This record gives sequence, structure tokens and C-alpha cells, in this order.
Amino acid sequence: MAHYGITREALYPSYERLIAIALERERRGAVNLAPHEPKFDTVFQGFHEKQRRIMESLKRSPFFIGGVGSGKTYVLGSWALKKAWYGKGSLGLIAAPVSDTLNNSTIPALQEVWYQMGIEEGRDYVIGKRPPIAWGLKPYTHRNTKVLTWRWGSYTILDGADNYHKHRGTELDYVGIDEYRDLKPEAYDVFVGRLRGKVVKRDRPYPYQILAVSTPPDAPQVLEEMQNDKNVEIIFGSSYDNAHNLPEGYIESLKERYDEKKFRREVLGELVRSGAVVYYSFTPDNVAECHFDKTARTWLTWDFNYSESPLACLIVQDKTRGSQQRFEVVKEFVFANTNTEEMCRALLTYLTEQQYTGTLTVTGDYAGTRRESNSSFTDYQIIENMLKQFNPRRLTRPTKAIKDRVASLTAMFCNAEGKRRLFVDAKCKALIGDLNKVTWKQSGEGLESKDKLLTHASDALSYFTYNEFPADRPEVTTRHR
Repeated sequence: MAHYGITREALYPSYERLIAIALERERRGAVNLAPHEPKFDTVFQGFHEKQRRIMESLKRSPFFIGGVGSGKTYVLGSWALKKAWYGKGSLGLIAAPVSDTLNNSTIPALQEVWYQMGIEEGRDYVIGKRPPIAWGLKPYTHRNTKVLTWRWGSYTILDGADNYHKHRGTELDYVGIDEYRDLKPEAYDVFVGRLRGKVVKRDRPYPYQILAVSTPPDAPQVLEEMQNDKNVEIIFGSSYDNAHNLPEGYIESLKERYDEKKFRREVLGELVRSGAVVYYSFTPDNVAECHFDKTARTWLTWDFNYSESPLACLIVQDKTRGSQQRFEVVKEFVFANTNTEEMCRALLTYLTEQQYTGTLTVTGDYAGTRRESNSSFTDYQIIENMLKQFNPRRLTRPTKAIKDRVASLTAMFCNAEGKRRLFVDAKCKALIGDLNKVTWKQSGEGLESKDKLLTHASDALSYFTYNEFPADRPEVTTRHR
């Protein structure tokens, strides 16, 4: 149907027609749609030997397992861009363990790598929207929320591996995985099975590959078993390999914050078995006669429970002298079948009898900030109100992972430099027993909790170190991370 001699197609041209017009304009020289070529040499020349080896690997399943700051992100970003560039029209997948990690950490870090290689968002690629008509490209799907479209006609799906089931029907030319250590094993197997994309099959620009970059996992058995697979190549890197791109003193600061096993795993990039006992760095050398000092800086650190499990509160004091850092657990309050108010009465009596006049901090489990259905106040509000004569300050933060909380405590008992900074009074029998008996679950994920009397005292102490001396600070931003 025509309106005044103008066809409907002229009034409302299809997306395909608009693309054809753009391509015709380029043919006549009116516009230049040629994509910018990535400056691969800009990054490649700065790679250390381990990074170059993983980039050159032709195995189906290369792994780059490295310490913090060893350059894993730059490997993943460079590798993915190389696949998209040399496999024109290819379809790839970049995944992280969960969508939040992908959106908040992985994608921004990769975009920084691409920017250093001369590839900019909006000009050379778009994420989550249709490509500009002038590019002459059809969108991968009508819903582009998780698709990166490259100007030269390649596509990369961006998704959290928590959604791995949706990719069972997708045919991929390559897959890149960030932080493999937190990936579900079944997700990795699904991704391997999807390596049958059309571009690699037709043009053979490179072999089918699934690259995984990660710090070493806490339970390294899966990687150890993979080392004998002819399709797998595992390259280990350490923070020292990339030391020239890290801030001065960065690695040394990690050595102070981490215990010996965490340092080997998180900095040296080694596969380290954690063993069953959780607090392995706690030894008789950490047990001493510790006396209450009425003027010392003091913490009340809590683990809250609302059933038959014990409620635990420990009194920790700063006994630092000069440059010799020292903290002591001088008293434990670990009682079953009690509540926060009753525990506060016992603490109030003790602190009053000791004539305490120092600076008091209340810390512990972040769950104490939530109001229970049977109470008008949170646990911390109850504590602050009942101990208000000591003017306590509060220090809490959400626990990201149990392993980070545990690592902060084991490092205080004995760090990678062999320094012991935390000591327990010999009369704290419940805490000492806890530290000697608490074990990991067989899966390595979480603490064994079959014995209802265990974990509570040691949890309370770990909240103190996790809140005051965290070992999980974000990885430093470097040129080659």
C-alpha cells in the first residue's frame, strides 16, 4: 500500500534494509565501517613467560592457575579478543561462577584490557544492545541483554555459570572462564560439550578451546586429576612472575596477612591441600597466661545462636608493645541455653568488677545486626544498650566466605613470616578445644557441624580477626593482573 506515491517499505524500512543502505554508503566511500585492529603487541610485549605460554597453548583445555596479581585477567581478556578477531563471525562465551562476579568484576576488568589494546565500547563493540545500523550487522538475538557484539561481526555471550543449563543447546567456538576455583564441575563439563561452533568447524582459524583462569582452588583434587589428560595443559604462575607490575611492597604485605598455606596458594599459585583440621596454625605456642588489663583496648567478639547451641563471647585485648603486635584472649563466656541479655549481664558484672576504663569495641557475627521475629531489638542493639556505660563502638561486616574468615584467624596465629600475633589464655578451655577439634566437611566447603558444641567459640574469635585484620582485601589493580 502506497501513501502519496511513497511505499510502506520506504516509510518503515526493515532492519535488513537499513543495513543494506549502510553497506552501500560504505561501498561508495561515504562512510568508513572498517573496524579498528586490536593492538595485540601493546599487551603481549609486556607478558611474562607464563602468560605467553598459556596464550600459545593449542590444547583444548588450557588452565592458567596463578597467584593474586599474576596477570590472569590480562590473559583472559587478550585471549578472548584474539579469538573474536581472528574468528570473524565466531560465537564465544565468557563466564564467571555467578552473574554478580561477572558484572561487577570480570567484565570491567576485561574492558580495561581491551581499552589498552585500542578497542573501545561503543566504537568497537556494544554490550547488551543492538549493534549500530551503520555496522551492517544483525543482532545475535532479539534480546541482547547478555551478548557482546564486536564491530567485525563476532559475538560473545556474557553469562554467569550459575545459568549453565541454558547453554546446553548453544554451539560455541570458544569459552573463557574467570575464577574456575568457584565453578561447579558440572558447569565446566557442559561448556566443554558445547565446543562445536560453526566458524572453527568451517574455517579452522584456531582449535576449539576452553580457557580457565583462576587462583588455585581450596580443594585441588580435580585439577590434580586433570594433569594427566592429554587435552589439558595447566600452567602455574605466581605473584612474583608479575612483580614488576605490582605496587612496591604489595607481595610483602600479603606475606604478613596470610598464613603459610594461604600464601602458598594465593601468592605462589601452588595447589595446596587444606587438610581436615581447620586451625592448623594454632599450636601450644599460642597458649599463654593472659591477664585482663583494665586500661587496654578491648574487644567483645560474639557468635550468636538461638537454639541449644552455645552462645559465645570472647574478651580480646591489645597487648602490643612497640613494634611487637600482640593480642590476647583473656576470658571466654561460652554458655548453652542462654540469650544475649543474660550474657550481657555476666559481662557487665565482670567488666565492673575489673574496674574497666579502656576503649571497648563490640564485634562478631554480622547476623547480630538482624532483628529476630520475637524481639524488638537486634543483638547488637541489646549489647550496646546494656553496656552503654562503657560507650562501646560497633565493628561488623558481612562474611563473604567462610574460608576468608578462617584464613584471617590462622594468619594471626602464625603468618607466612612465622610471626605469632594472637594468644589464648590457658583457662579458655572451650576455645582451645574448639581450635583443636574443628574440621572441614569432606567436601571442603564449610565447617563440620555434627557436634552442636563445636565451632562457636572459634567462630567468635574468627569474626574478630576477619573484621579487624581481613585477609580478603580486593586484588590490587595492576597493568598486568
